[in-house]
Amino acid sequence: MKKLLLASLALALLASCAKDDQGGIPPVDGTGQTNENVPLLQAATATATDYVVGKKVKLHGNIVIERNRPYFKFSDNTLVQIYAQNSVSNTLSEATKTKLSTSGQEITVTGTFTNFTPRNSTEVVKEIVYTAESDLVFGTTPAPQPITDLEASTATATDYVVGKKVKLHGNIVVQANHPYFKFSDNTLVQIYAQNSVFNTLSEAAKTKLSTSGQEITVTGTFTNFTPRGSNEVIKEIVYTAESDLVFGTTPAQNQPQPSQGKTFDFEQITSSSNGYNITGTLQTTEGVRLSYKGRTNLKDDKNTNYAISGKGLMLTDHREKPYIKITFPNGVRKLFIDYKAAYNATQNRHFEIYEGDENSTQKIGEHSFAHNASGTFSIDLNKTGAFTLTIKPATGSKQFVLDNIKYEN
Repeated sequence: MKKLLLASLALALLASCAKDDQGGIPPVDGTGQTNENVPLLQAATATATDYVVGKKVKLHGNIVIERNRPYFKFSDNTLVQIYAQNSVSNTLSEATKTKLSTSGQEITVTGTFTNFTPRNSTEVVKEIVYTAESDLVFGTTPAPQPITDLEASTATATDYVVGKKVKLHGNIVVQANHPYFKFSDNTLVQIYAQNSVFNTLSEAAKTKLSTSGQEITVTGTFTNFTPRGSNEVIKEIVYTAESDLVFGTTPAQNQPQPSQGKTFDFEQITSSSNGYNITGTLQTTEGVRLSYKGRTNLKDDKNTNYAISGKGLMLTDHREKPYIKITFPNGVRKLFIDYKAAYNATQNRHFEIYEGDENSTQKIGEHSFAHNASGTFSIDLNKTGAFTLTIKPATGSKQFVLDNIKYEN
């Protein structure tokens, strides 16, 4: 009797297994959801309410590239990163890697919604995590984007369009140890690559990228970046290989460094001194030459920074007789000077412009402004041929900063 009971149980178990094999009981995945019941979501119509941590979905849409990473963007602008562990992503085919880095690529991802918080951050990154290349199904691939040639010295903010692929030529401006292009309207565009790319660059390329005035052409894509915990938007041109960087003339050491276009922005200054006797020379690509004597540290003893935009020069009526002298080999029509009062003395600041060098007494212009004021001063010069002018603090003037000296000819 006992043997008959055991045989019956064994037959029942075999029948159950057979039922599974025939599809009567759908297989269950690790989330407890059946593969048959994975819902399909459309990124174009989904919202943040559709994002539920732990939910397994098939998510369809077009890739949006942010900071060189692939995302879905929902209808309410919720971003969901397409992510896999390195053990998976490193095994992907090159074709798949290329498509994952292509903005506008149609894709369906089967994966699980998972939150991720980076180290030392409170930011929560929304992700759809896939576990195999077979979880990625690609649809229409957009046609290759045309590359637009741009010159930094003539480009403006209107030329910066997120997602636009460009070949951008100019001279490097280094700020806070990062390389930038500076457009003619002072728009800054950082030259950027992911660490996985930057770390593979040759030492020669890294050195040139850190050199102010280095001529360079970068092929890349305009991409906005917002640092964690900040509302600031950093404009970037993102390159993906060393071959995207073509270097031109490297400035010789101890020689006048080229400024961008028709602007002296002082970003090539390397010293930071409280003395008013620091000297140097800058030169634009047109051969306009600026010589200076002044203070390069723009902070007071309480660490208040009086900079206008990055580096500049601080002048005051001082025994060192600071000045800014500019020589135009082919004349000049108009000059623009950004100014800002420094320190707390309550009297007006005042600078004067002389025709000739620092010893000239032929005054052709001046500007006085309040102790807490800033702005832009302009003067019509309408000079032809070789012409030199010098900007000096007026007698008795306290500290002020000058920056972004532009000219028209």
